[in-house]
Amino acid sequence: MRLRVWLVLGGASGLIALAACGSFSEAAAPDDGGTTGDGAPTQDAPAGDVIKMGDAAPDAGGMIEVAGFTIDATEVTNAAYNVFLAAATAPDAGAVKQHEYCGWNDSFARGCTSNLAEGSPVACVDWCDAWAYCTWAGKRLCGKIGGGALEPTEAADPTKSQWTRACGGIEPQLYPYGPTALPAVCTTNEISDGGPSKAGSRSTCQGRPLGLFDMSGNVGEWEDSCDLSGARDVNLCFHRGGSFSSGASDSKCTNVAQRQRKSVAETIGFRCCAP
Repeated sequence: MRLRVWLVLGGASGLIALAACGSFSEAAAPDDGGTTGDGAPTQDAPAGDVIKMGDAAPDAGGMIEVAGFTIDATEVTNAAYNVFLAAATAPDAGAVKQHEYCGWNDSFARGCTSNLAEGSPVACVDWCDAWAYCTWAGKRLCGKIGGGALEPTEAADPTKSQWTRACGGIEPQLYPYGPTALPAVCTTNEISDGGPSKAGSRSTCQGRPLGLFDMSGNVGEWEDSCDLSGARDVNLCFHRGGSFSSGASDSKCTNVAQRQRKSVAETIGFRCCAP
């Protein structure tokens, strides 16, 4: 089996994109419902999904296969977003594209105060910033399985939403790690110090498939799903997964929250999917 890994490197001389493939062992699904060696809950494979181990270091920008698409193993980090910002202000910044509904968005800079540690998930970015980053990175903001934006009524449907399918499987499972809320597993308000954890650092907070981190808590994640009524900048767009300020029981795979397309918050970031 193959786990595709995408690395994006930045430097004074520009940007280099490197794609690599490597072979990894598939996780054996134990029968006892126990835990893995590092304390992460064990999981049986949901029908139709491919369980992959997270052998690639999360901060290396790995992607995980799920039912015909791939998804970032972690939320996009500040380090990765900073490379994007440098590209967006470079002489050839025309390569950075805006969504057709984002003509009003004149900056990709963070719009509020957030944790700026390189390994922490980027936050304080609006929906348009998230969409532009994923497109620039050769991916897309997670949306509808098979391509395109997700209808608002489909967001909690694991047969339609890439995000929901990756978080809980086809059932879907209520939480990425199991059927019951566990306050000490992911970075939610029960254990948060007032901000997110380093992306992918909490080994217990893995989902379906294994190797997919922080789908519950840490920061909420913009999804390519918006109500298109009214002015484009105030369309209500979905974000998923709760955050470090949410309780564990409120950070379900099927929970859907809305904010205006132009909104920024220290509790909301994103991850990308492909294709």
